[in-house]
Amino acid sequence: MLFSGIVIAQAPIIDYPEFETYTMPNGLKVMIAEHHENPAVFFNMMIEVGSMDVPVGKEGLAGIMSELVPKGTNDHTADEISELIDATGGGLNASTGLEYTTVSGRFLAEDLQFGLNMMAELVQHATFPEKEFKLTMKQNKEGIKTWYSDPSSVASAHGDYLLLGETPMGRMTTEETLKSITIDDVKNFYKNIRPDIATLVLIGDFETSVAKTLIESSLGGWASKGKPLNRAAFAYEDINGLKFRFVDNPELEQATIYMLQWGIPRIHEDRYAVKLANYIFGGGAFSSRLMEVVRGEGGKTYGVRSWASSRMNYGAFGISTSTRNPEVYNTYQLIMSELNRLRQEGVTAEELRKAKSFYTGSQPLSLESPGAIAGSVLSALYYGFTIEDLETSLVKLNAVTLDEVNAAIQNHYDEKNRVLVIVGNGEEIRELIQPIGSFDEAFYKDDVH
Repeated sequence: MLFSGIVIAQAPIIDYPEFETYTMPNGLKVMIAEHHENPAVFFNMMIEVGSMDVPVGKEGLAGIMSELVPKGTNDHTADEISELIDATGGGLNASTGLEYTTVSGRFLAEDLQFGLNMMAELVQHATFPEKEFKLTMKQNKEGIKTWYSDPSSVASAHGDYLLLGETPMGRMTTEETLKSITIDDVKNFYKNIRPDIATLVLIGDFETSVAKTLIESSLGGWASKGKPLNRAAFAYEDINGLKFRFVDNPELEQATIYMLQWGIPRIHEDRYAVKLANYIFGGGAFSSRLMEVVRGEGGKTYGVRSWASSRMNYGAFGISTSTRNPEVYNTYQLIMSELNRLRQEGVTAEELRKAKSFYTGSQPLSLESPGAIAGSVLSALYYGFTIEDLETSLVKLNAVTLDEVNAAIQNHYDEKNRVLVIVGNGEEIRELIQPIGSFDEAFYKDDVH
């Protein structure tokens, strides 16, 4: 108890390494920090190209590209790349998210040059062999077939589409979109990987001058060709009232409830207040209001949660749970009742204290590894934050007042205008959910679009 009190009172500065930052002649931004606690190095490169840059109808293209990048280069086959990396005991991965692509690695300090050279090879000279393309496409198509068996995935896909519509953020990868992707599509999308929209963070057991020389040796010849990708602007439609879809799956014994509403973008001034409000409402696991009421008192479900996600230009608040078929309407009513109470009464000073205590204790622990620090830095830079913003984030979070949290709830939470998706056995729950409001209906294996 004494320790807990001290942590809350201190609202500590989070100690990030001291980075040397510079831009190479080819436009690549570099951040280097020495970290000598372990004989290891960690690097993370962010390239500002993601799945939101894929044309509508080609969903899945960005992910296919990142899967194929390590499957062959001008100098090495997929097996050779894997064997060379395994021989060091390190790791090198490429992945594509909604807004950007990352290439991350971890190696012993003695293998830094190898790791940087291999990363440079992947971002510059991937060859996308026909054999590997066909195998990757087959695996992804098989994955789509199993996706339909997970009601949570089905619910979230329909919910995202109802909220975000015909944008790359609202659409999902389907068998049809995969069929439309050719190897030329993959190669052309790969051309968007270029140094002038990339940032490299390197942390580890090295001398900075040596690391800079190795970076120049491996990435200095990487050149941008043509014009960079021009990311499209997207219009986001307001939700007027309840936008309700029922997805029928006759095989289910439980019903899944999934709700969304518009939230706030990542850099919004109310971001800390919303983060605290969400923890209290449904983000705090067993200590949250939703868990106490819906699970504890109502006994309607094993788990229920809420979340607040945010991107560059938009955000969303969500709630999800699963419950026994006969309890689907009552569970929905309990959730809405608790949402109404949050709006009408706000949160208490004691709830706010506990939420601040949780983040004050957990946030530094999430940054124990240099790899986690590198990822945190890149994400912050992408959204326009600085290292100082990261270091003082707990101070700013702890400075949020009760009035500010309750004002943010009033300004941003909306119980009237939202998306609702329920996935379940139509024969058992269709009539039960009719009092909620009118809905359109889909079959669980239908194309979400």
